Amino acid sequence: MSSLATKSGLRLESRTFNPKRVKGRENLTELAIEAQVTGDYHGIVRFLNELQRSSNFYALEGLSARSAAQAQGPKFLQVSMHIKTYFRAAV
Repeated sequence: MSSLATKSGLRLESRTFNPKRVKGRENLTELAIEAQVTGDYHGIVRFLNELQRSSNFYALEGLSARSAAQAQGPKFLQVSMHIKTYFRAAV
């Protein structure tokens, strides 16, 4: 995810991971990701597009944006995202 942010011209401010086993699926883990990025509108759109086209499955479950004008300049946004992905254990 950090490489996608960098490729899109964004700064990855923070991210946290919360893994959880999926009930009834012994080998499947759900990974909830809370991430915050800062950049311009076009960078945000590129990042979301790259996330969608990634070879990994990502489900964007929530997104909020606000102006980052005080810290970064008038054209910058600070975007918080709630993303889920799933992984299978190697057998």
